Amino acid sequence: GTNWSGRPTKGVYFVKNGLTIDTGSTLANLNADTILVVVNGGITIAPNVKRLDGIYIADGAITVGGTSVDQLNINGMLYASDIIKLNRSFTDKTVNNTSPAVQVNYSPGLIFNLPPAVLKVVSGWREE
Repeated sequence: GTNWSGRPTKGVYFVKNGLTIDTGSTLANLNADTILVVVNGGITIAPNVKRLDGIYIADGAITVGGTSVDQLNINGMLYASDIIKLNRSFTDKTVNNTSPAVQVNYSPGLIFNLPPAVLKVVSGWREE
């Protein structure tokens, strides 16, 4: 794919260049479904995004910035070959003292919801 609006609701989504995520993405059932987003470049998550479910892999940086009145909840995993930069803050700066502006709910079980062909590649991977 080339942009976030072209993504599937679940499955695997490959993006040739950098990706800007400008809307949320929720899975109907976190215990049975998953979305794996693999980007050849960086991933930028816009300030208006409130929730992302799935596994996000970037061959660059993953950046979450800006300000928002809402917390961003990521249910899944993030991996970047460069850096993961979570510098988002709340519009009301006093809320930053009591709540994180970005919360990642690590869900490694999403790997097992991948299509069997992809799971076979992931489970058979080893560094040489």
